[in-house]
Amino acid sequence: YEAAYAQFERLLQNAPDDPDILFSLGALATDLERWGAARGYWRRLLQLGERVDEARYFLAQVEEASGDLEEALALYASVDDGPLRVEAAVRRAEILAAQGDIDASRRILGEQRVLFPERAIALYLIEAQILAENDRPAEAASVYDVALKAFPGNIDLLYARAMHAASEQRLE
Repeated sequence: YEAAYAQFERLLQNAPDDPDILFSLGALATDLERWGAARGYWRRLLQLGERVDEARYFLAQVEEASGDLEEALALYASVDDGPLRVEAAVRRAEILAAQGDIDASRRILGEQRVLFPERAIALYLIEAQILAENDRPAEAASVYDVALKAFPGNIDLLYARAMHAASEQRLE
């Protein structure tokens, strides 16, 4: 990564507004945990109006890793379109749950299930996991039950519900 980072920095000198170079540098700086540099590359992409949702998502990751959770939440919330929209919403839900706002976390996950029904199973699994991790086992079990009514016989949901029941000593 270090060698690639150095090469992309050289390329940027010749094309300072090239969105592909800025994106690559942002990704490398993020991977290398060079938060200040990464922040700069992602912000530059935003200023140029290029790859906006991706830049917001990855800038949110930088802010989250740097400890600025409020900024991270705002940036994740601003991811409007594209394949990272659901992932941004999941990160928001996880941050809010970690901050103790389980209800807001669940609202976000529920909204995403309506908007992206093809991702519903994964979103149910995440919600149940958040509830279980926050000492709300009965609510987690209820989420599994609701999910299995919507997706009867789904192997992932059945397995997760079984593991949850076993963790609660409900072996029957």
